[in-house]
Amino acid sequence: VGKRMDIVATRAIVSAILDGSIDQSELSAPDRYFQLQFPKTLGSIDPQVLDPSQAWADKAAFEATCRKLSAMYAANWTKYQGDPFMAALSSYGPGGSALASASMKQPLNFVGGHKGCERNMSYAAMREEVLSR
Repeated sequence: VGKRMDIVATRAIVSAILDGSIDQSELSAPDRYFQLQFPKTLGSIDPQVLDPSQAWADKAAFEATCRKLSAMYAANWTKYQGDPFMAALSSYGPGGSALASASMKQPLNFVGGHKGCERNMSYAAMREEVLSR
């Protein structure tokens, strides 16, 4: 299913992430399966490339695959319900509302390496910060 994204588009997307220009893009509504958002437009990139559903000719197959992956994600998430760290992140898991909520107190910003990130954190430091909230 599918094919690789054009390298020119890939580089343009990565560049927009690294230089922060992606922050000026209007985002889609969160999708109903994973609460993911994507930019509706991003420079000269074809908007159809940005919308994952547009990469599938068979829309029914796309929806079926999303449902399957969503169910797999939810089943996997339940394996970690007893972990306090994962409990603290529950609003980011299946059915969570953190990504769709504008009222989130502090965004989780754990992966560094580009202009928009505050810091680089190890897993242990990330765990400590989340549990201390």
